[in-house]
Amino acid sequence: MKYIIAILTLLCFASCQEREILFPIDYVQWFDDKASGLVVEKELKDFVFKARLMTPEVMALRDLKHENVTVDNFQSTLKKFGGNYYVQVRISDKEGNKHALDKGVTSQNEFYQRVAYFNFLAEPDFKLLAGTDTLHCKLLHFENTYGLVPFNDIQMAFPADAGGLHSNRDFTLIWDDKVLGVGTVKFRFDKEDIQLIPELKFR
Repeated sequence: MKYIIAILTLLCFASCQEREILFPIDYVQWFDDKASGLVVEKELKDFVFKARLMTPEVMALRDLKHENVTVDNFQSTLKKFGGNYYVQVRISDKEGNKHALDKGVTSQNEFYQRVAYFNFLAEPDFKLLAGTDTLHCKLLHFENTYGLVPFNDIQMAFPADAGGLHSNRDFTLIWDDKVLGVGTVKFRFDKEDIQLIPELKFR
């Protein structure tokens, strides 16, 4: 009897792990949900770091701002983002101050050094491990919010390898910080969660 129960449990688990099929707005929101497993958050010193692993499809939908998305304009926009893996890192401070990069600075010059680092120097310090393969950041965009919101976003693109996302591998973002004093930070995205990335459907 216990073997039958075990088999039924496994079957139930397998059925619960099927990939969802989502329309564009729900698809984008899925990647913002910590329950997806593709949003990894770490608190280090005075900062909160939140990393998101994203697909080219998410980037294309965001570029279209989810409005009036059709198969045609989606496919056209997707061409700009294909061939890459994407990761966003959001930096905020634990106390919710308006400018995260202000935290702990002793002078205005130190603040400007932090901004300059993320704008011009940080790209080589980010790497993405795809299983045992190391992928180097090919494009980094730092969004300086000028204190209007209590966080700063870093958008990164890494060249996709032959395996692709659905290759039964863990992905790990590694950042060797040079200005915030947090050292080497690792964000791991488990293969089990990656395998559950939803399918995108249009009406």
